[in-house]
Amino acid sequence: MYLLQGLIFCAVVGSNIHWQWTPNQYLASGIGVGLSWIATMAIVEFQDSRGPPQIAQVAASPDVTGAAGKFSLSSCRGLGNGSLLWKPFRLSL
Repeated sequence: MYLLQGLIFCAVVGSNIHWQWTPNQYLASGIGVGLSWIATMAIVEFQDSRGPPQIAQVAASPDVTGAAGKFSLSSCRGLGNGSLLWKPFRLSL
């Protein structure tokens, strides 16, 4: 996501440097930030409209025995309900 935002910002500011469509550098930077924010919100809304991603079953049984001893997958917070996945921050105005 950060790569996309950086590319949009650099494209807007770079086009202003080349074609000088505004004499104000701050206006070009503001437009770049605004377009990056709009693109980010559009991608987040598209991903939210598809629903939560499905998490594959990690093991057949909830208890896995390994070299470190007994490890319970049920003790891991969020396995199975999608809360380990990154949730984007929403700004409400």
